[in-house]
Amino acid sequence: MSKGSGLREEQTSLRGEDAPAKRLGLVAASGGAGEPQPLPVQHGREHCSTEVSVILPVHNAASWLEECLQSVFQQDFQGTMQLSVFNDASKDESLNIVEKWKPALEDRGIHVIVSGHDSPQPKGVGYAKNQAVSQSSGKYFCFLDSVTVVYVKLSQW
Repeated sequence: MSKGSGLREEQTSLRGEDAPAKRLGLVAASGGAGEPQPLPVQHGREHCSTEVSVILPVHNAASWLEECLQSVFQQDFQGTMQLSVFNDASKDESLNIVEKWKPALEDRGIHVIVSGHDSPQPKGVGYAKNQAVSQSSGKYFCFLDSVTVVYVKLSQW
């Protein structure tokens, strides 16, 4: 058997019962029409009371954080919202700025969750975002960087 025919056989088998999506559990059995049906997403947020979680990773962002948090504060979104902040080993005043804004944001109805770590080295923006997501309870996520100002109103989405 040549290499080419082996590859062709492998491609053919991927279209059948051994397709990657089926092997990974991403599709259910055929739904009558012969087409696989997507499985429902199950990530534990189906019955959350918070509609939007704003994810904010922070690392040495004191120079921009005031304006960033002000833009979150000024949102006119009428649903439930939370701000999930993860401090990735900041050495500046970032954490103090977040703590200063926390009462005003919560008075505005935005629940604020703050956590982080104080190790000598940051673990990176991906790690910080993942940690912020894991402590969030929103049905939808809005990813915000600490150097970003949100001009678009979430209520317009």
